[in-house]
Amino acid sequence: ETCDGTNMSGLTCEDVDEFTGGTLGCYPPLDANECTLNVSGCVGSSGGYCGDGIQNIDEACDDGGRCGTTSNYCTSDDDCASGVLCLPQSGDGCDDTCNLEDGYGGGGSGNCNSNCILGNKMCSTSANTLYTCADYSNPPDGCYEWGVGENCVNGETCSPEFDQCVDSGCSVKNSPTILIPSCSGVNEDYVCGKWSDCVNGEKTRTCSQCDTGTSCPWPTQKINCEPEPSVKGSAFDLFSWMVGLFLIVGFYLIREKKIKISFN
Repeated sequence: ETCDGTNMSGLTCEDVDEFTGGTLGCYPPLDANECTLNVSGCVGSSGGYCGDGIQNIDEACDDGGRCGTTSNYCTSDDDCASGVLCLPQSGDGCDDTCNLEDGYGGGGSGNCNSNCILGNKMCSTSANTLYTCADYSNPPDGCYEWGVGENCVNGETCSPEFDQCVDSGCSVKNSPTILIPSCSGVNEDYVCGKWSDCVNGEKTRTCSQCDTGTSCPWPTQKINCEPEPSVKGSAFDLFSWMVGLFLIVGFYLIREKKIKISFN
């Protein structure tokens, strides 16, 4: 995740593309773009746009555009004939607003997604399709994409709490500040606690079953993740060694009277 609630990891609109101001947001839980930056409140010139063939931070996909009503691929008006605009198109898996379309995916398209972590699942914004992140190229090229979606059937909806298509009546109460929550007695199938930090490429959470008679599957309790940058590590250790060495050398020089300290 690149953000969480009001925690933007110190980023502002000015840090994203070429925006000059505004308010940077974070997509909320249950949204298809959950915990990624929302630049809809940013203003100014953006270095990217839907249809340029580059997936910008606020896009779920970007497979370029087409010249007018033709099938000619383009990423800017300069790629088209004079007076013909390069426009993003719907109906190919990535719609004209650069969101994933139901029943489609980026499998094998080379449209790598920075928010796609191998093995994770994502629901479409309409909650009708479940996408799986994988390397769909043959041979594999290390490009992770949200593959061809699995459409929900029989009245089921795609739920990010379960990472699968489930009955629309299946419910989960989240307690994002509690590690091991307890059932409150309200009508809910499960209650789940906060997600752990990323450890060995995984985040976990604890869920409890509130309705012992439920036919709903257990919610997702483990997802893949990438470790977030930390001030600790090799750079931090080097700084500690340098401070220690400085103190040792200083003590030696004072003891050998190479330097004098006066309090007068």
